[in-house]
Parts: sequence; structure tokens; C-alpha cells
Amino acid sequence: MLYPWNRLEAGSALKIGFLLAKYTEKAFEITLRHTLELLCLVLFSNLFISAVAASPPRVTTPRQSPSIDIILDPEVDSEDVIPETWQRQREERYQNEQQRRQERYQLQFEDRQEELWDRQRDNWNDYQQEQRERTQQRLDEWNEQRREQLRRY
Repeated sequence: MLYPWNRLEAGSALKIGFLLAKYTEKAFEITLRHTLELLCLVLFSNLFISAVAASPPRVTTPRQSPSIDIILDPEVDSEDVIPETWQRQREERYQNEQQRRQERYQLQFEDRQEELWDRQRDNWNDYQQEQRERTQQRLDEWNEQRREQLRRY
């Protein structure tokens, strides 16, 4: 059976050829020979499409993909073409991919958390070091003032 989108009638092909010749003649100087070649090309492509569409469907084994003729048949539901094992394998692959993605996100989260803790710890250590230095500086100043007071007396 030919589908309407797979064929052009000879009259339509002829009209297309002459319209192409009419609108592009000035720009490309298309001759009648070019128009006939185009017409023959359209007709032969329609014959080829008809021959392919009329050919019997291929017999498939489980390792092969389903026949294209079966898939393009509008009366066959695509869910009927795919065996249950393929559907199960697809679902398993999807679940595995989701699990790998979740593990990857978890690892990224843990790495970021660890970096954050490291930064906070470094900042805290820097702050404590700064406080110790300030305290030591104040103590040194206080000791210096104390020594000067003791020298005066």
C-alpha cells in the first residue's frame, strides 16, 4: 500500500517541473531537457518508493531491529513492536543511570561540604592566630609600659 506522503501523481510532478522551470528559467536558464530530467527523477523516485513500500516485510530475529515496514504501518501500535525484554532492559538502564547520577551528585556534595569545612577551619585557625598575635602584642606593650614604670621608680 502506498501512503499519500510517499507518492506524487504524474500530473503533480509535471506541474512541479514546469513551475520550477518557469520561476528559475531566468536565473539559471533551465531548458526543457532539464525539466524532463527533473520529471524523470520524480517519477523514478516514486517508482522506487512504490517498490520499497510494496516489498514484503523482513523477518527479524531478536538481535535485529524491527522491520521498518512494521513500524511505519499506522495500524500497528509501537508498543506492540518492542518486546517486553527490551522494555525491561531500557528501564534497567534508566534506573542504573539514575543511580550513577545520584551517586555522582552525592560525591560532589560531599566534596563541596569537605571543602567548605576545610575553608571554615582554615578561617578559624587564621582568626585564632590573629587573636594570639594581637594578644601577644598587647602583652608586649603592657610589659614594656610596666618596665618603664619600674625604671622610673
